[in-house]
Amino acid sequence: KREYFKLVPQTTLRSSWRGPIKVRRYKRVPLREGASLDPGDLVEVRLTVDAKNDYSYLVFEDYKPAGLEAVELKSGYRLQHGLWYQLELRDRKAAIFVRRLAQGRQVLSYRLRASNPGHFNAMPHQAHAMYAPRVRANSTNLRLSVTTR
Repeated sequence: KREYFKLVPQTTLRSSWRGPIKVRRYKRVPLREGASLDPGDLVEVRLTVDAKNDYSYLVFEDYKPAGLEAVELKSGYRLQHGLWYQLELRDRKAAIFVRRLAQGRQVLSYRLRASNPGHFNAMPHQAHAMYAPRVRANSTNLRLSVTTR
């Protein structure tokens, strides 16, 4: 399952022995079919995997909408919710490689930023096992638009 969330910044001030500290958190607002974004908006893409068995060597390919760019520019290994995976951010997609996926629900995520105005498609997300071609899954298409302010 793939979900898109608009990240709305919420800044608070906390006091500490050093003085005030600015804390920035984000509120996740779900984006539905046909949602509109402004240039510069942050978007979190969450991939939820419900694994019925333990799996090895999986690839998750998530095709990015053309008007959104990756926030992080550096690919590499990540640890999220106890799961190690390699995230490769490419021009057209984000590729996630998982060596071991335990049975149960796992969540993978990465962030994008709205950049170019227009109407865009997020093509279906695809997942498959590298060495077991019958193990496959995909998601649905999502339409988004980026409007000028």
